[in-house]
Amino acid sequence: MRNLVFKEIMEKIKPKTPSYDCHLEYAALHKFSLNDEDFFRFVVGDVKYTHAMIFNKTMYWEDFQVADVKEAVNSWSETLKGIKDPKKFGCNYYEAEDHVTYIRRKVLVCLFN
Repeated sequence: MRNLVFKEIMEKIKPKTPSYDCHLEYAALHKFSLNDEDFFRFVVGDVKYTHAMIFNKTMYWEDFQVADVKEAVNSWSETLKGIKDPKKFGCNYYEAEDHVTYIRRKVLVCLFN
């Protein structure tokens, strides 16, 4: 998944060439799941980011597919173009499932610095 997200973002953000950052990837995992900014900072430390992009999708038992990654990155196109001088970014994927309704909520989060 990481390679696919990296490829799609790099296509949209050309000619800028930020590097991929694993610390931002870790922080992205917690950005969505921790709603409280102070608690987020407590968990991930002093991570710096200038832009946070979140893509939410609700589906039934399907997996997050290539088309979903493309949809997410396409939905961020204008924001990505507006990022002045990104140095690095990291993304993570989060999934929550309701075992009664079989509905999955899939989330892709990317942080840029």
